[in-house]
Amino acid sequence: MSLEKNWPIFLLVWAGVLIGFFYLVLIPGGEKLESLREEKRNLETQVIALERKVRNLEGLEKKLTELRAAASLLEERLPEEKEVSNLLLVIEDSAIRSGVEVQFLKPQPLETQKEKDSNVSQPDYLEAPFESKLMSDYHGFLLFLNYLRQSPRLIQVKNFNLEEDENGNLLIAMRFSTYVFSQVEAR
Repeated sequence: MSLEKNWPIFLLVWAGVLIGFFYLVLIPGGEKLESLREEKRNLETQVIALERKVRNLEGLEKKLTELRAAASLLEERLPEEKEVSNLLLVIEDSAIRSGVEVQFLKPQPLETQKEKDSNVSQPDYLEAPFESKLMSDYHGFLLFLNYLRQSPRLIQVKNFNLEEDENGNLLIAMRFSTYVFSQVEAR
């Protein structure tokens, strides 16, 4: 058998091998390559989205830490129910330091308070009000209010009424309040 006579057969065999290689290897490989490229684009998009979430998470964790610190500070300023009597001492100490004469200082019964938008039946916190009557000059009264503001506990002046007596002193009727967390457990 000579090569000259059978060259068309060899040519057909080689063409068949090339066509088979093209259809069996290159086309499926190209499709697989394109699907891998698409998968790579999808994964890159997901990585970018996850990186964004990680940056957001770091910011949220920082904000959560700040909020916990603020909540801790506020909890320190709100007394427990057993410490309410100590607040009487804080008020009296502020009066002495500012030259205000306390004529009357009486704690009132605890009042239940709820958040305005709360649908829960239990109280969120209790208000511990105090009624008082003070006598001072204007400067001493302002010093008294400043000392109350600087107190480590939260003391709120709800309202006050100023009257001047015949000697020029201010007669001050005030209502103070502080807040106590409710001891009612959620069911």
